[in-house]
Amino acid sequence: SLAGHERLPVRLSHVASAKRYVKLTLRSCCELTYRNEMEDIRRYVDEQIFTLPGLENKEELIVLLTGSRATGTNTDESDVDIDVLCPSKVYYSIQKEMLSAQKTNSVYNAFYKLPEHNWERYFGSKANRPHFSLLKFDDIRQRIEEYDDVHHWIWNNAKVIQDSHGRFRDLLSEYKSYPMGVLVNKIKYRWLLSLYWFIDGYPWHHKSDLELLPAGTAIFNGINELYRFFFLVEGKPYPYQEKLASFVRQTSLGAKYIDYLTNIVEMVIGADGNMEPWKRLDKAVEMLCCSDRSIVLEKMEKECSEAMIKIGVDPSWVAADYDNIDELLMGKLGVAPF
Repeated sequence: SLAGHERLPVRLSHVASAKRYVKLTLRSCCELTYRNEMEDIRRYVDEQIFTLPGLENKEELIVLLTGSRATGTNTDESDVDIDVLCPSKVYYSIQKEMLSAQKTNSVYNAFYKLPEHNWERYFGSKANRPHFSLLKFDDIRQRIEEYDDVHHWIWNNAKVIQDSHGRFRDLLSEYKSYPMGVLVNKIKYRWLLSLYWFIDGYPWHHKSDLELLPAGTAIFNGINELYRFFFLVEGKPYPYQEKLASFVRQTSLGAKYIDYLTNIVEMVIGADGNMEPWKRLDKAVEMLCCSDRSIVLEKMEKECSEAMIKIGVDPSWVAADYDNIDELLMGKLGVAPF
């Protein structure tokens, strides 16, 4: 009826309003959860870190939330990872007192867990026992200055709890992005290293099952190098190896090809159990090397080449591809793979 049609816009507006309400409610719940968690973390820091023996001025400490709770990938059971950066003088002052109190066995061992009892008061019983690491600021500065990729990823993803003098903020700001020469060398290195593992690292003429281990290792190493390459061609640092596959989807190439590469990994480990080991491994490495047998691989190689050129790698170098291998083997781009 006409009356029914007149009411339809009203009903649709009610639905839209309800959806907006749900979104706002979810956002508010997330913000509340985050605020509560940060309050728990600050209480933990106040009671367990700012009271460390040998610490005279808490303002000298840079306190950071790292790990999954900093990247937003945590679950209720995830660790609460806290890293504490400080001047060397403060580090040794604290460590000397911790050694005297038998809370560490060496001034160089600065990883601390709370006592086994009553730690649940901070983050509940679902989370693992809280812990923190004490680190020298100058050591972290050196890693950042050297453009260590994993360190850049960790510290750029960290959430600041305390940085009273802005030293951590200034350090990251100073080394915010890779210089072009550094970035291009890193891209070349990871690209050639991935190819090396697939082409030269794999025992193509295998004669014994003793070669199964180096064969599987070569494939896994090569895929991990591809993941690192996917980050670098976007000018981004990459995470430590354990997290590569988890975060590579955040890159354009990773999002496109993670499923293809994951299928290869599953083939190597024998997820389906229907093929003999060497048949599985040979097929897997062909899917990584023989673009004439895989449309997906052909497309991936083309897009990798385009990405290298776009970010500044010399097109003639890209075209030469594996003919550049001597640059890798002679250590001109980084540590040689042997």
